[in-house]
Amino acid sequence: MSRPSKQAIVYIIDSSPSMAQPYPNSDTEDGEHADKDSDGQGQGQGQSQSQSQSQSRLSAAKEALEGLITSVMIQSKTNEVGVIVLRTRDTDHHLCPLEERQRQRQESISEGQVDPSEDNDDDDDDDDNVGKFGNGDNAADNVKNDKDEEEKGSGLDLNLDLQLVYPNIIELSPVQRPSIDLLRQIRKIEIADVDADSDRDANANARAHKPIPHRSGGFCDGIMLAADAIYKRTNGKRFQRKIILLTDAEREVEIRWEDLDEVVEGLRDMECELTVVGLDFTMSAKFEHAAPLDIVSSANDVVVLGNDGDNSGGHDNSNNKSIGESEDDNMNVEKLDRDAEKKRLAMIKSDNEMFLVSLTKYTGGSVHAANTIQQILNDTMGKRIAKSTLQKVEFLIAPGLSVSARMSLSTKKESIPSLKRYAVMLDENGAVEKNALGETMTLNVMNSTSHLDADDNDEEVELNHRANGYPYGSDLIPIGPLDLEGLKFRSPPMVTILGYTTIESIPMSQWMGPTRILSGDADSRKACLAISALSQALDRLDRMAICRYVGRKDAEPLMGILLPLIEIPSTVKDKIGEYGMPNRRSKPRHLVFVQFPFADDIQNLEMHPLDEAVGGNKANETCDNLIDAFLLPPDIINCENTPNPAIRSFRKTKIQRAVSPSFDGTVGARDDGNDPMCTPPAMVIKGGCELKNFRRTFPLEVVGSGLKKKQKKFWSDTS
Repeated sequence: MSRPSKQAIVYIIDSSPSMAQPYPNSDTEDGEHADKDSDGQGQGQGQSQSQSQSQSRLSAAKEALEGLITSVMIQSKTNEVGVIVLRTRDTDHHLCPLEERQRQRQESISEGQVDPSEDNDDDDDDDDNVGKFGNGDNAADNVKNDKDEEEKGSGLDLNLDLQLVYPNIIELSPVQRPSIDLLRQIRKIEIADVDADSDRDANANARAHKPIPHRSGGFCDGIMLAADAIYKRTNGKRFQRKIILLTDAEREVEIRWEDLDEVVEGLRDMECELTVVGLDFTMSAKFEHAAPLDIVSSANDVVVLGNDGDNSGGHDNSNNKSIGESEDDNMNVEKLDRDAEKKRLAMIKSDNEMFLVSLTKYTGGSVHAANTIQQILNDTMGKRIAKSTLQKVEFLIAPGLSVSARMSLSTKKESIPSLKRYAVMLDENGAVEKNALGETMTLNVMNSTSHLDADDNDEEVELNHRANGYPYGSDLIPIGPLDLEGLKFRSPPMVTILGYTTIESIPMSQWMGPTRILSGDADSRKACLAISALSQALDRLDRMAICRYVGRKDAEPLMGILLPLIEIPSTVKDKIGEYGMPNRRSKPRHLVFVQFPFADDIQNLEMHPLDEAVGGNKANETCDNLIDAFLLPPDIINCENTPNPAIRSFRKTKIQRAVSPSFDGTVGARDDGNDPMCTPPAMVIKGGCELKNFRRTFPLEVVGSGLKKKQKKFWSDTS
């Protein structure tokens, strides 16, 4: 069965107080800088790197979430998303009873936070901040339930307790088509939690400073709420389901094992992938398939994760009484308390990371230790795979021996999308009409081309009087559409192996893109085994296959080579305990198709000979040292983490103009002071000595062009 093209994704964003810490953390980030805050902080051009480092975790998570939702909107209009905010002041989601919502609104009215005569318009300033006062004007949308879209079918029953409110969680948007208004609300998310010992304004509202229960609104409750939301929307329908959690996991959470077991089973049955984006995490994991379910419910209904039973954080407070009252002793006590608190928080974070890794293990998900915004986007942003890139082809291994296979694009040049023209619909008063979702109503526009007679511009040339011609010298050779059909290479979509050769026989300078991956058809086990065996044989013999590839019926044939696809399996990194696995080179199971040119495609270039090459032991040593000094780490300036600057600027500008209609400027690729296509500054400083040695070894000299400027001569000069 083919993979569904529509996506249903629920994003969960944490707004705990720890999310106010700087991001990326200087302890975990070495020489890299995150992108600027998307909500307008530091919008001036030429921002310093210190400003980009002052970005908080919540700001980075909001910017990444904005980019992820925008990517989903660009991919397809049929994709649907939902957004859940953890650790909020109020409670507002589809499992929250209506009486609870009414009670919260009544409290807001009685305390003067909400005017009963108003509908919480979006123009209010701080009262619409999600983390502080709830979802505002979107509360009514969350109550809406698309009962007509729910199918009875043989769906799952998560059987969550409807009386369980999951407090201090707001469902910013149900699972539906995303809108620009959702992006605006994401920018308003703020940290609502207030510590009990924090400074308070005497005239401030008492409810606004009421501390949120310590373990309320945790990511475990958010995952269970997201699972229920995605089940209610997609039950019985064809969707690619995914839950993405953005958190730093630095707060104790409660685990309701009975509900969690049912949710995990439901996620497995729905084939819903759980992806965790850990801000300043130390652990990473990726599981291609869900592990066998062996979760055993705890004896207790509720377990606090991160609490080892010692509320003192490993420090015996009774010893404080025996310490002297001198200033030095007080400073030592404060230092011990700070160290104990850091140790306790580190233990909580480690326990939470381990729990999330085990949870993704049973759902076939992944945990990403992201240290930059670009890394967050790369780890979680999936592309919509077009049907044309998963085409079915016949793979002819030898005469009389063929299997069914699939050809998939591996690399494809991304470009700025082309402009689309629509006619805007106007009402009787001349105003732009909008539909029920608040979107502008448009009509498609069709272009038509007319050909006029060269001698009479008022007479149009009819279609039956036109002919296509190709220049041949000074003549035009007429060739019609039927003639072009006769020139085609008749063949079904097919990959045909013509023979085998050594890898050195075709130089890499003649390889052409894009690359494609040839795999066996999922419906045929024999086809998968045949391609896997052929790939391993080519790997053992260090050979490659010469083949002909026809992508579509009667399309132009391409010549290329088939190479074994060498993959490094994604494994759980260090500090995972029982899930740790060595990073080994796996056996190839697929083939890579790389096109090479025909004789007409090769450019016969003649390189200028260099008879007297500058060399010697000293020169060779200098070049070797320069290369070693500027040797890049594996995760710096690689294709997976380097976005196209033009496309990146285009998307940021489009987002900014969509969210802020008054914005008429552009967002440059380097406006945030972060250029992914530049040598790291620390490496430039480190290699300064080698640069000086290179200049001394190979001094630059002024060389004449060798061509004297032709001077004009006159007859008077000869006399």
